[in-house]
This record gives sequence, C-alpha cells and structure tokens, in this order.
Amino acid sequence: LIDYLEIKEVAEIPTYEEYSVMLQDKKSIPTPSYQYRIEAEAAFAKSSPTLYPITDRSSANTYPYSPSKTKLNAIGGDKWKVLGDWISWEIEVPADGFYNISMRAKQNLVRGLYSNRIVYIDDVILFDELNKTIFAYSSKWQNFTLGNKNENYEFYLTKGKHTITMEVTLGEYSTLIERIQVAIDDLNKLY
Repeated sequence: LIDYLEIKEVAEIPTYEEYSVMLQDKKSIPTPSYQYRIEAEAAFAKSSPTLYPITDRSSANTYPYSPSKTKLNAIGGDKWKVLGDWISWEIEVPADGFYNISMRAKQNLVRGLYSNRIVYIDDVILFDELNKTIFAYSSKWQNFTLGNKNENYEFYLTKGKHTITMEVTLGEYSTLIERIQVAIDDLNKLY
C-alpha cells in the first residue's frame, strides 16, 4: 500500500566554506572551554539490531579496559558495513558556540582503502563535506577530529541536547561502482 507520493526539489547542501560564512555573525559568541565524552557503545539509537556493543582488547586506552574480563567498550566493527546502517549518539552542550567533534576510531577491515560515513547533526547534513567523511585504514586506534587536511570543522551548536549520527555510505566509491555496474550490464547484454 502507498499512502501518498511527494516530489520535492533537492535542497543544495552548502560547502564548509559557505557554512562558515553563513555563521560569520555568530563568531563573536565566546565558546566555553568544554569537553563532553560519550562512550561509543552507549549509542542513543541505531538502524539495526546487528549494531551492538562489542569488546576490543587491542589497546589499554580503550575504556573500559580489562585484560581478563569481557567489557563492552566499542561499537561497529565488521557489523557496521551495510549501506545505510547508522548509529546515533546524544550529546549535551552547555552554551551556544562553535565546537569540534572528535572521536577515537579504528578502521582495520578494508586494508589499503578507507571507509566512508555521512555525518548528521540533529538529522541534518550541515555541509557537503560531511557526505564523505573518510576513515583511513589502520590496524591501530586513531584520534580523529572531523575536518579536512587544513583545518578542523567548527560546528555551531546551541545550548541543550543534540544528536550526532554516522551512516555507512560508499562516498567517492559510488561513481566507480556505478561505472563498473554499467560495464557489467553491457557485458551481460552482449553475452
């Protein structure tokens, strides 16, 4: 059954540079020195029951850590690879201002390549660069702040609760896969 169909114009997502310019008038607001830590396994919501907390003993810096007991101290791993799967975390901000978003992450599943995620803040992609957040391969945990090669992104957040959502995407691989699929379709037609 279909209740209704709706056709809408695709909203253009600004670049990070355009996003920064739009918020230029708020740059004068002093941002308090503040850190908020949330354990990844304490996800607020997720798209699939297969995205459950897991145990990682590869680093003593992973909290909570125990060499002898099984502690749920991470989320994702090899289960978080299905296109469209997402995990959300809820954060609390003490005052309006600009904030960086950092995480401790390990992408050790796609050797020699990288994984892509779309980052939503309060269910919105604030700027285009968040459509292709890249996590490079490493067998070790890495501290990662959302940003590009030149700077860390500054997110304008208002006082109160916010959600950060990360969704699996193909990112820049999508055009390559599309071209490969067209070639396969052509070969099948020829066959």
